[in-house]
Amino acid sequence: HMPPGEAHGFLEISIGSFLRAWARQHNAGRVYGETGFRLRRNPDTVRSPDVSFVETARLPAMQPQAGFIEGAPTLAVEIVSPGDTWREVESKTRLYLDCGVREVWIVEWESRTVEVRRPGEASHIYLESETLQSAVLPGLELKVCEIFE
Repeated sequence: HMPPGEAHGFLEISIGSFLRAWARQHNAGRVYGETGFRLRRNPDTVRSPDVSFVETARLPAMQPQAGFIEGAPTLAVEIVSPGDTWREVESKTRLYLDCGVREVWIVEWESRTVEVRRPGEASHIYLESETLQSAVLPGLELKVCEIFE
């Protein structure tokens, strides 16, 4: 599969660094980039969100291990690439939510928006001028414009 382009890589680091700063400040958990999560077994379903966060209570081990993480992350972030179809993004998002992800962020470079999805709730689209607040990351306030700068 083709490596992601510049905008994608930039957003991955930008979002990951915001999340990591928040996670460290609150001693809340661990942030990952493109890490495999085994969402289901038999047959195995492994997916790697562009950025993800796992809360401390669900961390698999004291130190990161070599293999995939069992189960779903608390938060999954998908950065929409130019080649992604809406159907692909939608099916990935649904899989995450069905498998226990508590919040999914769908980040779009073109529109400079972040869509937040949670199980059983209407989605919310945050515009560049707005501040994202997360139901699963207490105290996180992310000015959407800042992740694109």
